[in-house]
Amino acid sequence: MSFKKTVESTETSNHSYPFRPVGPSFSRPELEVLTSGKISDILGERFKFQDKYAHQTRMPKPPLLFADRVLGMEGEPGTLGLGKIWFETDVSKDSWFLHDGYMSLGLMLESLVNPITLIMSSLGIDSYNKGERLTRLIGCKFMFHESLVKPDSTITSELTVDGHVNNGEMWLTFFHTDCYAAGQKRLTVRIGQVGFFTKDELLGARGVKWDAEAARFNADARRDTPVVVCEHRSFTKEQVSLFSKGRTAECFGNGYEMAFTHTRSPRIQSGKMLMIDEVECFDPQGGPWGLGYLKAKKEIQPDEWFFLCHFHNDPVMPGMLQFEGCLQAMAIYLAGLGFTLDKDGYRFEPIPEVLYEVQLRGQAAPTAREVIYEVFVEEVHGGDEPKLYADLLVTVDGLKVCYCGRMGLRLVPCLPR
Repeated sequence: MSFKKTVESTETSNHSYPFRPVGPSFSRPELEVLTSGKISDILGERFKFQDKYAHQTRMPKPPLLFADRVLGMEGEPGTLGLGKIWFETDVSKDSWFLHDGYMSLGLMLESLVNPITLIMSSLGIDSYNKGERLTRLIGCKFMFHESLVKPDSTITSELTVDGHVNNGEMWLTFFHTDCYAAGQKRLTVRIGQVGFFTKDELLGARGVKWDAEAARFNADARRDTPVVVCEHRSFTKEQVSLFSKGRTAECFGNGYEMAFTHTRSPRIQSGKMLMIDEVECFDPQGGPWGLGYLKAKKEIQPDEWFFLCHFHNDPVMPGMLQFEGCLQAMAIYLAGLGFTLDKDGYRFEPIPEVLYEVQLRGQAAPTAREVIYEVFVEEVHGGDEPKLYADLLVTVDGLKVCYCGRMGLRLVPCLPR
C-alpha cells in the first residue's frame, strides 16, 4: 500500500529550513478529514479496519488544528516502527491565536506536538489500541530560541519518532521536534513522550510526584524589591479580565496609576485564551519557601471551546493550555510587583536558551470542576528586563496533573509593526 502522493522538493515555502521532506504529503482539507472523518479515506485501505472505532489516534479539530500542510512523512505504514513527519503552520495577521502580534509559547508547543498523533496513526498504533486506548502527551523538555513567532511567518517543523516502549499493555512513544520560522530556530522539543491509555488507566492516574514543601530551592537567589506594594492579596474575575485588556491600574489599584499613561500595557491573553478566572492568593513573601507565591483558578464548564475540538470523541483540556495558564499566572505576579509600570509597549515572553521540562500526569475532562495554578517563586529581577523564575504546578480537582520546574518569564520591548 502507498499513500496518495509524495513530495520530494524542499521548495515548498518561501522560508528556508534544514530539512528535506520525503514521502506522502497532505493538504489542509485532508488533515481536517483525519481529525474526525474516515482515516482510511486519506491513509488508504490498510486502515479501513479502524473506521468502526469511536476512539482513534487523531490530531485535534480546528481551531486547535495548527498544521496547514504536511510536507512529507517517513516510516513504513502499519509497522509500529520509527518515522518522521514534516509540517508547516502559516501565521498571518488574521490568525486567531495571536496575542499582541505574537503566537504564545503554550500554543507554539501545542502546534509542535500535535503531529505526533498523525505519524503514530500512519505507523499503525490503532491496530494496537483497537479503539480502547486514548492518546495523551505525558511530558517533554523544550528550549525556546530567539523570539515568539509573529505574522507573515511560516512555522516549519520536523518531528522524529525516536522509539517505543511496550511494557505489557502500556505503550509509550518518544519523539523530538525542531521548529523554524523566518529562517531562525524558534523552539526545540526533546524527550517528548506520548502514551496510550484506557479510560480506567486515566481515571486511576496518580498525578505528578512533586511537593513544594519538600522541594529544593535556592534560598540565596536574587529577589529584587517590588516597585509597588500591592494593596490586594487576591483578584476577582473582573480584575483579571481588566488586566487581560491592558487596564493594569484598574486591576491592581493604588500605586499603579502610572499605567494610565500607557499606550499599550503588558497584558495576558483575553477572550477564549484567558485560562484564569480569578487569583485566590498573591503574596510576594508567601508560599512554602517564603519567596513569593500566587494561586489562581479556572472553573471548568463541560462546554469549554477546547473540549469541542480536542479530540474527536475524546474531549480533554490540552496540557499545553494548562501550561499557558501557568504563564499567565506568572505574568500577573510580575505585574503585581509593579515591574510593568515603566514598560509601556512591552510584552511577556519566556526566557530563551534555557532547557525546561513539563510533566503531565493527569487530565482535565468535561467532568472536572476546577483547575488550580500555583506559582512558587524562586527568583525575581527588576531593572531594564524584569524576570521571574518559578516552579509551576497545576491541580485538577485535587490531583496534581502538570508540573514545570524553574520556568522563566521576562518582559521585552514589543516594537510596533
